[in-house]
Amino acid sequence: MKNLLTLLVLSLAIPATAQVEEDMLAGMTALRSSDHDRATSAFSRVLVSEPSNAKAWYYRAVSRAQAGDAEGAVNDLDRTLSLTPDDVHALIRRAEASLNLGWTQLATTDLEHLLAIRNDGPVAEHALLLLGQIAVGRADLPAAKAHYDRLIRIAPHNAYGWVDRGIVHLSMAMPEEAVSDLEHALSLDPTLDQAYGQLALAYHRLDRRQEACHAWHQALAAGDQSVQETLLIFCE
Repeated sequence: MKNLLTLLVLSLAIPATAQVEEDMLAGMTALRSSDHDRATSAFSRVLVSEPSNAKAWYYRAVSRAQAGDAEGAVNDLDRTLSLTPDDVHALIRRAEASLNLGWTQLATTDLEHLLAIRNDGPVAEHALLLLGQIAVGRADLPAAKAHYDRLIRIAPHNAYGWVDRGIVHLSMAMPEEAVSDLEHALSLDPTLDQAYGQLALAYHRLDRRQEACHAWHQALAAGDQSVQETLLIFCE
């Protein structure tokens, strides 16, 4: 009788596991094709069978975030992080969703926790960029600069870090430092169109008119239509 019960349990468990795997695969496939309704439904079926499946909570959150449901994403990531508290990908995703909702304190807490776990690599770089943006948003330029300084130390190849620090230097009335940062950013990635307009402004503040006009023309060529009036006033 005992062996019969064991076989019965196994026969029930195998189809359930197969169905979970099938639903996870369906969810991932739908997520890759941005079919968020199908993805969310598939991951929800997994969670009915396995409510402690952290990956299903995470990927349903990703699907919800991409579909514009930031609050739903945060709720799912709360569950993910209750199961795997040090999941850096879940932390960065919850920070992003929280920022979309204006919840900067939760985002800051998640980003600082992430950096305590992982102090380098792409996830840490992204966390520092977000912390810098949060600091800029509350007009704390020294804090923003400190985040970008740290980012550039661990990832000197990160062009966005150089651009953002250059913008902060410009806001702090440090145009020479801004020029240095923005020129370096463009040496790393000449396609960063936002950098040209900021570089032109830094040149202009240093009374380097010819270089400023050249940079404004580059900004216009890169698609920044906002500089047209500036070109007419200063460069025509």
